[in-house]
Amino acid sequence: MPGLVWGNLVLRPGGNDSTDAERYRQVFPDPAAGLNLKRLCARLFDLARMARYATVGIAATATYLAVFNLVAAPLGPGRPFTGHLAGLCLSILVSYTGHHAYTFRRSGLHGRYFARFVVITAALSVLSSAAAFACDRTGYSAAAISLLVTMVYPAGSYLLNTLWTFAEQQRSPA
Repeated sequence: MPGLVWGNLVLRPGGNDSTDAERYRQVFPDPAAGLNLKRLCARLFDLARMARYATVGIAATATYLAVFNLVAAPLGPGRPFTGHLAGLCLSILVSYTGHHAYTFRRSGLHGRYFARFVVITAALSVLSSAAAFACDRTGYSAAAISLLVTMVYPAGSYLLNTLWTFAEQQRSPA
């Protein structure tokens, strides 16, 4: 009988075998234990990780600007949109690679991490574009819009990448 599927977890209305029950406990910890705020805050406010995150972000931004200007005017022969796309693609790869290896110190599992990274990057791009569009339509200045996006996007990216994209996998007891 089909059931609710969450990753490798299948919840069936008629019950689950012991493997499914164990996976359920890994995904949904004991509700009586409550949310461990101390652990959550330690993960989010790790100053060394935040510094590494900023370093990778600066490197990705520099990559975007360099590629954009080499491909498009004033230095390159291409159109600005072509430069934008080339710079964006390469900067996303620099960002992912840097965050995977340096910021979060992960190795392997690129299928898992990169897929999540792309989802977060796409979602934040859509949300920031929608916010910029709404602010533009309501009369906010270009400076205010760019300030909003450059403050909210990195903060949201750090939060989501820390809590989901590069979160440590739950280990099942041996």
